[in-house]
Amino acid sequence: MILRYVALLWEAPQAFAILVAAFAVSLLVGLIFHEFCHALAADRLGDPTPRLLGRLTLNPAAHYDPVGTTMVLLAGFGWAKPTPVNANYTWNPKLGMLLIALAGPASNVAMAALAAIPIRLHLVPFWHPFVSSGS
Repeated sequence: MILRYVALLWEAPQAFAILVAAFAVSLLVGLIFHEFCHALAADRLGDPTPRLLGRLTLNPAAHYDPVGTTMVLLAGFGWAKPTPVNANYTWNPKLGMLLIALAGPASNVAMAALAAIPIRLHLVPFWHPFVSSGS
């Protein structure tokens, strides 16, 4: 993803640094919160596995996958360290696994909705400064 804007590094290095910082922060927050929500759902449904393995935390180190997370930053696709769960601890393993699995994407939707509020209120432009509205 960042590789798409590497030409900006020579044209406007400060803008490139701001873009990289903003992308890295949003990446970390999004991936960490996504995995944390899987762990939280499992914990609330009775599965102690994420808690016992230290994954019920917002600490970035617990969710960082060296290859996958770096690929998200550089290539625009990748992954965080998957949250280990054991749905057999839940009262209904099939439903428990469904709810645990849905917790991550639900967190993405919630974060997107929160991020859209400043755009909706016209506090920030819909198009970021590095993309013209015609492309």
